[in-house]
Amino acid sequence: MTTIRVQLTKPLPHQQPAFTDARRYSVRNWGRRTGKDTLSFTETIIGRGPKTCPHPPGFCQRSITNDRTCWAGLQDGFDVVWVAPAHPQAELLWMEQIIPRCSGPGFEIKTQDKRVEFKGGGRGSLWVKSAADHDTVNSIRGMGKKLGGVITNEAAHFDLQYALENVIGPATVDNGAWVTIQSTPRRGSYFNTICTEAKDGSRPLWFYSHATFRDNSALPPNAEQSLAELVKPGTDAWREEIEAELLAGGAGFVCPMWDYRVHVHARNGIPPTWRWAAGLDWGTRDPTVVIIGAQGPEDTIIRYEFRYEGETAFKIGYKLGKVLMRLPAVEYIAADSQMFNRTDGNRQDRGPTLAERMQKGLQQAMQGQVVPLVSIVKGPGSVESSVDLLQELMAWSGNPEKPLPWQRPRLTIHDKCTNLIRLSSTLGS
Repeated sequence: MTTIRVQLTKPLPHQQPAFTDARRYSVRNWGRRTGKDTLSFTETIIGRGPKTCPHPPGFCQRSITNDRTCWAGLQDGFDVVWVAPAHPQAELLWMEQIIPRCSGPGFEIKTQDKRVEFKGGGRGSLWVKSAADHDTVNSIRGMGKKLGGVITNEAAHFDLQYALENVIGPATVDNGAWVTIQSTPRRGSYFNTICTEAKDGSRPLWFYSHATFRDNSALPPNAEQSLAELVKPGTDAWREEIEAELLAGGAGFVCPMWDYRVHVHARNGIPPTWRWAAGLDWGTRDPTVVIIGAQGPEDTIIRYEFRYEGETAFKIGYKLGKVLMRLPAVEYIAADSQMFNRTDGNRQDRGPTLAERMQKGLQQAMQGQVVPLVSIVKGPGSVESSVDLLQELMAWSGNPEKPLPWQRPRLTIHDKCTNLIRLSSTLGS
């Protein structure tokens, strides 16, 4: 086999614990200027782990590394995949981190695939992949046969839960591949959830580490001043990007991907071919809430919201009917199944249901036109399924200030729906 020399950077003191820990999963909550990519390139080539292996036979890759370390790299014949949040970040990672380090004679660069091969055979390849959406991250599927490790860059800024549970997890089974998850934190992200669970011991197989620029002995004395010129100290941006704090609250666990910049807009023109529908949450003590939205081939927009408090079902139906007369044709109103029940506690109620009373008010206001109320039947697991669907529709990636068309969420909210926006931003906090 041809001898190939690769220039690697020795891990700095603050990087050593993450580099030498024996655990298969490593989550690195590291702020800016901590050398995340430099360390990741080193482990990509030679793997990571301690010199003395604590694992039982077959529970790590030491048999592949000839007892050098627990987890293997490219030099051992395995492939390693780097995952970036979106296509621009993947391109940046490729051009600024991978190409400069792999420009020597020992590498063969495959630009079209964003892949780097060791020359001489018998060694693995480094791949750069995007997690711009589920379709692009799914390209990792089928790589398990040679996969030795996965590194996720800026993992707080894409749908990490989907990537781990549906793509990376299954792909790493074949060879027991190691996984490194690194990022600056982001309030409400799944990355923050993993960090919190690994930190408090809820994920004992995960190694958690935290680092800031102050831990990086290679930086000059004026590093903090330089960073303060870019990010205002004390702000949430400073606390997350620089100090790597796991800020609580915010989007919580129901909408961990919530971001006002991508989920809220002021769009008024809805294409005439889009289909309209409404959802109704009947309130006994709380206000009754109605949201009305339109669905196109790829997108759903919640355009209107209405709240009714202290009024009968008939009166709400009548007022809502007057509203619907001014809008494009709404096909149906989805409502809780309890509105269709004829029982009131233990007593058989012989009168009309709430749904029937509201339907009567609708028809009277709309002069005989019918917009049917339809029942949403709830069963075991229905809440979880609804949350999963909501998160899938709200998933996005890329730059929140200017996401590319394929990075945008499939569900957005008009900026006039202030109550719904407020609820979305606080769900689960």
